[in-house]
Amino acid sequence: MRVVFEIKHPARVFMYGSVARILEERGHETLFVHSGRPTALRLLERMRLRHVPLPPTGGSLASRALGTLANAGRLAGIAKEFRTDFMVDGVSSALVSRILGLPHLFFFDSEPSRLVYLLVAPLTRYFVHPSSYRGPRPPGKAVEVDASKELAYLHPRRFRPSDEVFEYVGDKPYALLWKNTFTASHDISHYGFTLGEVVEIVRGLRELGLRVYAGSEGGLPAEVRRLSRPFPFPPELIHSAIYHARVVVTDAHTIAVEAAILGTPVVRYNTFVGRGDLGVLRELEEVGLLTNARTPGEAYREALRLAAEGRNNRDLARRYAEGKVDLAEFLADLIEAGGGT
Repeated sequence: MRVVFEIKHPARVFMYGSVARILEERGHETLFVHSGRPTALRLLERMRLRHVPLPPTGGSLASRALGTLANAGRLAGIAKEFRTDFMVDGVSSALVSRILGLPHLFFFDSEPSRLVYLLVAPLTRYFVHPSSYRGPRPPGKAVEVDASKELAYLHPRRFRPSDEVFEYVGDKPYALLWKNTFTASHDISHYGFTLGEVVEIVRGLRELGLRVYAGSEGGLPAEVRRLSRPFPFPPELIHSAIYHARVVVTDAHTIAVEAAILGTPVVRYNTFVGRGDLGVLRELEEVGLLTNARTPGEAYREALRLAAEGRNNRDLARRYAEGKVDLAEFLADLIEAGGGT
C-alpha cells in the first residue's frame, strides 16, 4: 500500500513520522507532502522521511483558500504519480482524495477550528478525534480514540529522552519559553503574551538562576533575544529538551501538551484558556499536569513558583500516558484496514 501524508505543522511530522515508520516496517511505502513551516522541512530531512514540497498557502484567509485549491491540483498530480492508495490529513488531501476516490483519514482535536472542520468533515472517510474532544462529529465517520496527537510520538512505547541534548544546553538548570505567532485560521481575534510580558517572565526566571532558552516560529524582538538564548539544539531533540527543563512557559497549544505528557512543569496562557479551550488542554489541567493561566500575571507567578520549587510530575505523567492508547499503532492499524490491506 502507498500512503501520502499532507503536513504543515512540525508536530504533525513527529506524529505521522511515527505512523509512517510502523507502516514501512510492515512493507508499505509512504510519502510526505508539505507546505508549512521551515522547521517542518528540517524535521522531514533530519528524520529521513521521503517528502516533496508544495508552495506555502499564504497569510490571509483569501490567499490561503486560493493556495489550498492550487495545492490540491498539484497534490492530485503527485498522488497519481505515486500511485497512492490512502491519503492522510490536510484540507488539500481531503479534497484530492474525494476527487480520486481514495480513502482519507483526518485527525482533529481543535474545537476552535470550525472552518477546518466544515471543510474537511464532508470529504474525509475517517474523522479521528481524541476522547477529550468536545466539538462536532460527522455522522458515520467519527472514530474516537483515547489519546491526543502528541501520544503518537511521546507515548512511553515511542519516546525515550536523550542525554544528547546536554551537549547543547550544558548541565545548568534552564527554562524554555515558546511564543506562538497566532497566524492560524482559528487564531483570529486570539492572542497570547505581549512583548513586555515575555520580557518580565524571562527576567523573573533569570533572577532564579535559570538560563532561559526562548523561541518562536515568527522570531523574537531584540529585547527578548538580549535577555535569553535561542534554542541551541536541533529540532529533533526538542522533546528531550522539554523533558529536562525546569519549567516550560508558553502561549502555544502543542508544546504545552508535550511538556505536560512528559511530566515537565508547564504554564500556558492565551485567550483560548477557559470554556472554549481545547479538550485535551482542559483534561491535562484537570489531572494536574498543566497550569492554564487565566491572566498574564497568573502565568508569571505560577512560572516562577514552579521554577523555584524545582519539582516535576514524572510519576503522574507516566501513569497518565500508560493509560492512553499508543496512537501511532492505532492509526497505522486503521490505515491498513481502511486501505484494504
